[in-house]
Amino acid sequence: MGLFNGLTGLWSNLPQTAPIKPFMPYNLQGVGHVIDVILDTNHPQYDPEKNLIVGTIFWRDALSTYGTSQTIFDETGGNKHANPLDRSNMKVPLPGEQVIIYKAKVSRLDGPDAFMSSLHYYGAVVGMTSNTTINSSPFVGLDPDLLNPFLPGQFTVNQLAKRFDKKIKNLASFKEGKKPIVHKQLQLNEGDFILQGRFGGSIRFAGTPISSQQRGQGWAAGDKGLPGDPIMLMRVNGARGNYDDLENTLYEVEDLANDPASIYLTTTQQIQVELALPDKGTKAHPLATWAYEIGITGFVTDASKTTSDTQDGENTRTGDNQTAPKQGDKSIQVNEITTEPTSTDTLIIPDEDS
Repeated sequence: MGLFNGLTGLWSNLPQTAPIKPFMPYNLQGVGHVIDVILDTNHPQYDPEKNLIVGTIFWRDALSTYGTSQTIFDETGGNKHANPLDRSNMKVPLPGEQVIIYKAKVSRLDGPDAFMSSLHYYGAVVGMTSNTTINSSPFVGLDPDLLNPFLPGQFTVNQLAKRFDKKIKNLASFKEGKKPIVHKQLQLNEGDFILQGRFGGSIRFAGTPISSQQRGQGWAAGDKGLPGDPIMLMRVNGARGNYDDLENTLYEVEDLANDPASIYLTTTQQIQVELALPDKGTKAHPLATWAYEIGITGFVTDASKTTSDTQDGENTRTGDNQTAPKQGDKSIQVNEITTEPTSTDTLIIPDEDS
């Protein structure tokens, strides 16, 4: 074996480095602390020519501290902005919340971009706390030296704490006084897929749990099917938890009888439902007039009822049920609902020295 052949063999045994891919996207930028959000075309910085459009946020790097005691605090430096990563599936962040920031290529739809431009986009809101209503924190990534009121150009805790409250235009929906509002969240089951809004609306994609895991969920009782049989539950309920006692007041389960509005899509689950129809002419109720016009005064489902019992409903609709005449009494009118405008207290955040 010659020297050259020996060196060739030695070289072939060395670990090989993978070739660099020249156009591999580096799209994860980091975490952004939201400074402001463009909600409509009236925003002072709305400018489609600069890609500052509805849904654009302004942000700062949440993972780097803002200067030191010798640096003047400036939150507008850099003027970074980002647009929604997916406009068909987005959660509008609040000023003071954190979002995941991505960097991706941007191009015209009618031809290539000669400059190979990149823009920032934002994704999910970072859940810093267990509260889905608001996660706004004014102190993300700040050097504690900036909170020294005895140094020139520095800020007090109270001054920094209020700066995002002043930017949230609908603050009364998120805070009561200085405390965040807490809307209750759904108790979790293994394998659940849950969409949960900030204000008590939710959609749960679930499967029937075993008996020991029902945990007060009425829709899971009955053992009529098999564990894992699919069900989808949509409901709205504005019930609130106690911010000072989140551990005991935050979570709840759907309740068909008590939630203000619900839609359940079931498979093998059989859920008893009682329709709350008022007496004819005694209450202003959206179902009262309609129900008595066709002869329905009450209806309670039975878990054992099957499709062969539909004749019961037919008899009611044709007036065979003597307690529910087909034609309602036109002489008795349903009480009208009137609403009078009421004064609304304006939420005012006092200045620090007031």
